[in-house]
Amino acid sequence: MSDTEDHEIQLLPDDQSPERAADRAVKWKRRPNRAYVRTTHDPVKGGSTYVITEAGRDAVRKASAGGMSIAAIARNVLGISRYAFEDMRKRDASVQELVEYGRELLADEITDLLLAQARNGVVASTIFLARSRAGFENDAGVIEGKAQPKVVNNTVNVTFAQPMTKEDFAALLDPKVIDHEH
Repeated sequence: MSDTEDHEIQLLPDDQSPERAADRAVKWKRRPNRAYVRTTHDPVKGGSTYVITEAGRDAVRKASAGGMSIAAIARNVLGISRYAFEDMRKRDASVQELVEYGRELLADEITDLLLAQARNGVVASTIFLARSRAGFENDAGVIEGKAQPKVVNNTVNVTFAQPMTKEDFAALLDPKVIDHEH
């Protein structure tokens, strides 16, 4: 098939979840990255499981610090399904810790970038950091030494009249009729 020809698209049945369908669609292409993942026999489950290598640990931490999603780390870095990566993180708590550590590195980097912008006078960065890192809130109260805006409390009263009968409505339209009984 040449580059100019259309590629045939196969549709999957509607009853299959899109997430699993995506995994099945690329399953034939996926090969575990042997530099990062080894396959071992699991005598308990009776099948094989993936075990991460030292190079894989470093790659997971870097990918997590780079902001990659769990599914992207599994698929694009390790070459396994996100379900296999989830199983790996459950079996080996240190792999989950690598993901969390990478996320902490990412958060620190973002905070450093925001702080640099705040120090350069970017008000939005200052406000965001004040709220997220310093615990500032909108309802902090009166700020000493700063004039406070005048607060005006307006009250609006709405009165709903009782429903009118046809006779009462007709009397409103006819100015000659005056009912003194009500």
